[in-house]
Amino acid sequence: MSPTESMLPSVLSPTLSTNGSLLSVAVAAEEPVASAATIATLASLFAAIGVSGVLGNAFVVCAVLGDRDMRSSVTNLFILNLAVSDLTILLACVPDIVLFIRNRGWELGLGLCRTLRFVEVMALYASVMTLVSVCVERTMRWGLGTYTAYHEYTFLYALSRNSREHWGRTMFSTDCWYEPNPRTVYVPLLAFNATQALSEDNVDAFQLSRLGPRLIRCLFDMLLDEANATNGPAHWLTDATWTKLIAAEACLGGRRDYFRFGRFRDVLAARVAFRAFLKSVGTEGELVLQLDNGRVMSSAQAFFAYLMVQSCSNSDGLDRWRRTAAGNDWGAALQNSEDFRRAYNCSSTSGVNSPPECAT
Repeated sequence: MSPTESMLPSVLSPTLSTNGSLLSVAVAAEEPVASAATIATLASLFAAIGVSGVLGNAFVVCAVLGDRDMRSSVTNLFILNLAVSDLTILLACVPDIVLFIRNRGWELGLGLCRTLRFVEVMALYASVMTLVSVCVERTMRWGLGTYTAYHEYTFLYALSRNSREHWGRTMFSTDCWYEPNPRTVYVPLLAFNATQALSEDNVDAFQLSRLGPRLIRCLFDMLLDEANATNGPAHWLTDATWTKLIAAEACLGGRRDYFRFGRFRDVLAARVAFRAFLKSVGTEGELVLQLDNGRVMSSAQAFFAYLMVQSCSNSDGLDRWRRTAAGNDWGAALQNSEDFRRAYNCSSTSGVNSPPECAT
């Protein structure tokens, strides 16, 4: 018998030794074992979870694999992957949990321990990533599907019209367009594709600061073209009225060479859009916006702020020839807006509160 083997009985059995006046007793500690009732309860619980989970996920796998139409859906393939991951966890990981509790430790070897831990972690990650993929796929599919459907509809509708009625601008245009021949006002669907201005639920009225001025600009161009027609009964813009319009545009600082009255048009657009905004807000109640720095903005102040933000978006190239160089200069429009000065309580000494007297 080797020295090591001869020492094992003395270590594992109670010993009594003395070193003078002290007695030391060494008793081998026996690991506690779970009671039979505890083991039976846990085994029954895990068995119920395992059986129900295996049957449910097996039915899902059979349903997806057995139907050709279901296999053609990306979402169903994600669900199939999730079911396989759950089956892996139920078959490979749940039984060893009961064994671990019963034996108060792992007794199946280091290699199998590492293998099962690897399978368990990979299956859990696969389940989590599959759920994330399903959520992202559903959200992106709805948004991209709606966006694509809009363009497909407008493209097919354009093909069904004759050459004189075709949309002559880019399909990504967000501004309306007026064509005198035939007399048609075109409003692209993307003009209504306005994102939520704020995070609250009752701020749809703020979209009027984006779409309102664009639509009113288009209607102003239509009115001006029809009123200034050189033939037919539509010509009712007299020389005196034309002179007043030119004077108003010059007073606003616009360029006189285009005769499109860009700044005069913007003043009217801001005014009409703000009136529509007040009417819409009146049905929803007063809207108050609190900024991160603690400042509180009224609904009127937020309207004009968002009006300036939407003016930063660029128009497509085909629309630029119809605008004056200062057509997007909303500063001039707001400087001549009594509503803007009242909303921000501009002082009497500020330049905004002392605009030129323009006939707008």
